[in-house]
Amino acid sequence: KGDRVAGFTLGTYYQGGICVKKDEKRASSIYVDLAEKGHWGAKGECHLYGYGPHLKSEEKAVECFRKGVEEEDEVSLFGLAACYLEGKGVNKDEVRVVALFSQAADRGDAPALAMLADCYKDGAGVEKDEVKAIEYFKKAADMGVERAINRLKDMGIAYTPCPAKQEQQLQQEEEEVRVRLGGKEEKEKRKESQYAG
Repeated sequence: KGDRVAGFTLGTYYQGGICVKKDEKRASSIYVDLAEKGHWGAKGECHLYGYGPHLKSEEKAVECFRKGVEEEDEVSLFGLAACYLEGKGVNKDEVRVVALFSQAADRGDAPALAMLADCYKDGAGVEKDEVKAIEYFKKAADMGVERAINRLKDMGIAYTPCPAKQEQQLQQEEEEVRVRLGGKEEKEKRKESQYAG
């Protein structure tokens, strides 16, 4: 399951030019391959854009996303939420968008967490709550969502994601270990020289 989610994410990166050069052909190839292996979220994307042998149909895409949601596929949760957000194949429904993004976020979907933060920031489908929006943007930023960091900046909030903080702490701890080990290595070298002499 993790490989399918990772594959889908890679397809999304190529489709949107996120962290890689935009390559629609590569994205479609990844989605089609995953769809052939039974990944409902990928099938939904194929129908949204008409990739491979899949008929371009927003309604078919929604049907695929719904089947994926029934099978607890977090990618399908995000896809279905996006359809309700944009009115693709379904009527726009902000309350449903919040519910679906919440479910996806609860399953660890970082982009869904950032989208949920947008809902709280804008009061879309939920009562406006800037405090909750900031909390969710920070969580999404900690999970590597660059857009969440940018949204915080737009709100006048300078935020360093925790992974960066954790990386700094890890480097400091590694340095302390090296220093301690370096001291032990010196003692061992002195012992070896005593026995050799």
